[in-house]
Amino acid sequence: MKALVSHTPGGPDTLVLEDVAVPEPGPGEVRLRVRACGVNYPDTLIIEDKYQFKPERPFSPGGEAAGEIDAIGADVTEFKVGDPVIALVSWGGMAEYVVTKATKCVPMPAGMPFDEAAAFIFTYGTSYYALKQRAALQPGQTLLVLGAAGGVGLAAVELGAAMGARVVAAASSQEKVDLACKHGADTGIVYPTGTLDRDAAKTLSNEFKQACGGGADVVYDAVGGAYAEAALRAIAWEGRFLVVGFPAGIPSIPLNLALLKGCQIVGVFWGAFAERDPAENQRNSTELVALYADGKIRPYVSARYPLAEAGRAISDLAERRAMGKVVVTIDQTGVALMAGVGSRVVFEDDKIKVWEFNLEPGEQTPVHTHEMDYIFYVIDGTTLEVFDADNNFLGPIDVKDGDVVPLRLEGDELVVIGNESQRIPATHSARNGGPNRYREVLVEKKPG
Repeated sequence: MKALVSHTPGGPDTLVLEDVAVPEPGPGEVRLRVRACGVNYPDTLIIEDKYQFKPERPFSPGGEAAGEIDAIGADVTEFKVGDPVIALVSWGGMAEYVVTKATKCVPMPAGMPFDEAAAFIFTYGTSYYALKQRAALQPGQTLLVLGAAGGVGLAAVELGAAMGARVVAAASSQEKVDLACKHGADTGIVYPTGTLDRDAAKTLSNEFKQACGGGADVVYDAVGGAYAEAALRAIAWEGRFLVVGFPAGIPSIPLNLALLKGCQIVGVFWGAFAERDPAENQRNSTELVALYADGKIRPYVSARYPLAEAGRAISDLAERRAMGKVVVTIDQTGVALMAGVGSRVVFEDDKIKVWEFNLEPGEQTPVHTHEMDYIFYVIDGTTLEVFDADNNFLGPIDVKDGDVVPLRLEGDELVVIGNESQRIPATHSARNGGPNRYREVLVEKKPG
């Protein structure tokens, strides 16, 4: 199988894509056919031996994955082969297959795409544990979120709003604040980048306090650095300061502030919580799935990379360029779309729509609309007709019933891989990186 492998400690440029043996599940374990892998801040640390856990090399980064169960070990009764799941794997997710404990898998909610599934449990699990168990956030309280446009930060914004809190989003640009406000924040603050001197930190603390109506009941700090003390000075009496992450550096905080504010400084180590109290963590996961089903939370995937470019995905996160979640897609990523005889594939902006003819001659109806990477199942058909958003015919894609026909975007054309003579114009562009960004569409027969 293909896997992105770390042989020596170092940055993303030290990772190599290579063939490795397919792992076998042991008792109580399952093997996952990985379709997508979320990229998280621990991935930037674990490859440099700076994380709490240091796996034996060689290993693959990637702590959360989504896909189908491909094999099960002895004593596994809660899942069967073929079940779509979200899995916590600690590391190893940036590969075509990964093995993990069955107890670390959660059934995927109906209709959830694989890329969203791979962006779900780690960030929402961390933030829900932080706000529910560690901060005991209550309706009507004020929540200040630092790094509000990042993966865990944006999850905290959504969850805070869903829990009835007034949410103040703080981020390093107006674009990031606007994103957080779209996801439920009531207001936002743009904090300065770079070094904060004493006066700048005092000014920022006053801005935090004013935005929070006199003080934050809960501070969710996913940034660290000099921003931590500024936020702590803006906390309300008996507030809770959540220590989540340190991309801006590990802060030095004068502990007399905790005495003067009567506040709690609380560590958030969700991975250890999940290991020590799996039953409670499972309850959290069940509640998160219900919130997703109710439309109250939804992962924002800002960038998708193929496995061969997963190092770039980790770099984007490490250098704080990403908003929301970054996901590595592996092979047939996305939502399956069924295309029957006479189907047409229509590209509209970032979406692909499949049209199918009704029984009445000349009538047609759009039956599927999804975003980005897809699988088209062709039922007893030999051709998909491709149109642009203005209903102009672009050309046919010849398919053979049962065959897999991968396509890629090459310049302004869709090209059939392995038969480059089959080309059609492509008027759409991929969301990440413009029209030359690699995208894969698979055409294959519906299983069964």
